[in-house]
Amino acid sequence: LRIAGIGERHAEIERKTGLRTPRSHRRGDPRGKSRSVWAGDLWLLESPLSEDASLDEHADWLWKAVQPHQALFADVLAQASWSDLCLGCRSESGWPVIGVRAQSLDLTRELRIGVSFNFTCL
Repeated sequence: LRIAGIGERHAEIERKTGLRTPRSHRRGDPRGKSRSVWAGDLWLLESPLSEDASLDEHADWLWKAVQPHQALFADVLAQASWSDLCLGCRSESGWPVIGVRAQSLDLTRELRIGVSFNFTCL
């Protein structure tokens, strides 16, 4: 789950939900060891499940984590510059096909966010 442009609310989300996001950053934060800085804020919640878990399992985990705090996330999303559920996979095929059950997309329906896909060809 990626939410951009709400840097001032990162601490509030973590405090109210207990969800920790070690890969989130604020505008102006250093980008690793380089001299460049992040141009924008990003709050990034990733599933802790292994790569062997299905996309359904990852999406279901995210919804179970977010759903009890749905009102807070709806308020945050109303202020976001963009947001999405980013699904990724690694494949040896140049044309990977992924599938996700309809009920595993409850997060996108309930919070009215889009889906993006990240395919990595091995």
